[in-house]
Amino acid sequence: MPPRDWATELTAYAASKLAQNLAQIARCTAMLTPAELLAMLESTTRAACALVRSRGPHELLERREIQGYDVSELVAVTHVVEHFSFHTGQIVHTTKALHGVDLSQYDAQGRNAESRLP
Repeated sequence: MPPRDWATELTAYAASKLAQNLAQIARCTAMLTPAELLAMLESTTRAACALVRSRGPHELLERREIQGYDVSELVAVTHVVEHFSFHTGQIVHTTKALHGVDLSQYDAQGRNAESRLP
């Protein structure tokens, strides 16, 4: 049997991690209702926004070591927003794929989806 190449190894590793993560997510979400999950998300988002609002311009430029990186607080906040946005996109994509629904906020002409409602 020929040796597996790096792409095959990486694919196998990613597939095993995905399976583990999906199983963990299923266990966690089975314990909470959608309303409870949404409440937790809203609470966390409100707390994060309040924390950012409490920081002044000079404080946001202060340097911090975060996960081994020397960054300003502003860079850290930007990274968190980017990370949150990425996961939001994953949720939207998965919802569309699993349920076949259109979650677009705008139509092909760029109009707000609300204007398309009867």
